[in-house]
Amino acid sequence: MSVDAPAPAPAPPRLDARELRTRWPGLVWAVPLAAILIVLYLALSAISERGVDVVVSFSKAAGARAGDTPVLYKGAHVGRVVKIRVSPDARRVEMTLRMAPETRNALRDGAKFWLIGASPSLADLPSLQAVVSGVSIGASPGTGAPRRRFVGLDDPPPVPPDVVGTPYMLEGVAIGSTRAGAGVYFHGMEVGKVTRIALTPAGRFQLNIFVSAPYDRLVRADTQFFSAKALRIEFTGSGIDGEVGPGSSLLTGGVEFDTPDAPDAVPQSPPGARFQFSPGPGQAEHASTGHAVAYQAEFRDAEGGLRSGAPVYLAGFPIGRVVRRRLAVDPEG
Repeated sequence: MSVDAPAPAPAPPRLDARELRTRWPGLVWAVPLAAILIVLYLALSAISERGVDVVVSFSKAAGARAGDTPVLYKGAHVGRVVKIRVSPDARRVEMTLRMAPETRNALRDGAKFWLIGASPSLADLPSLQAVVSGVSIGASPGTGAPRRRFVGLDDPPPVPPDVVGTPYMLEGVAIGSTRAGAGVYFHGMEVGKVTRIALTPAGRFQLNIFVSAPYDRLVRADTQFFSAKALRIEFTGSGIDGEVGPGSSLLTGGVEFDTPDAPDAVPQSPPGARFQFSPGPGQAEHASTGHAVAYQAEFRDAEGGLRSGAPVYLAGFPIGRVVRRRLAVDPEG
């Protein structure tokens, strides 16, 4: 009888040790790295919310104060003045404006900045508010290349740059109480502004006006322009009749216009079209719409009471106005 030999014991398993290297520094560094990431995020957020700094130069500070004077766009606060200093050539005042982040795309060529309230005027009501609350800075966006330095305006533009409308030219021998910045009215409603008044070498006045859209479509070839009367008083058979002029004409004067009823197919007058400016609606109704012709008349009798702007009549109908008068001496008379 044979006895089986015992089976050999299994060999112990072989363990191979290998060193693993990784770029992760370990859990001990997780908290510091997280803290660094949070700090960077907060820093970037603070920079993005800080806004954009631009430098605008003005000819005068006009009472603006760093940290206090606001920048306005359509009445909304979009920035503030953070620094004021004299320019290197000592000719202008440079103001650093910190604008809101959402204005970044508007700070381009064509953007305008102006002082509001630097020169208080009855024709500019916001400037009167600045007497109490202090000056502010108005702004309008640009559409060109990005910029961070601008030249500011000392006075607000008569018409905001982003207003749509049409400019026209008026000519007359007298402007009454109308001033630059006064309103342009249609049936008592303000639809534009007087942007400029100039005196020509011939002694006539030129008024640049701007009529806002869509009211500029009411200006046609037969439109009549005349001075807005601040206050009208008439004596009638039943007593005294009076009427106050439209808008702020009581303080600044203004221009009114009227267009006779016409089919809608009549086109609007083009930009820059010229019209005659009359002292009142009565003179405007009889004003000539054709080319003006100058005449010279001599009177040998005393006519010292004749004044520039007096009407000229033909068969009872007004056909023109006196532009200029002077005294001529006959050396043989």
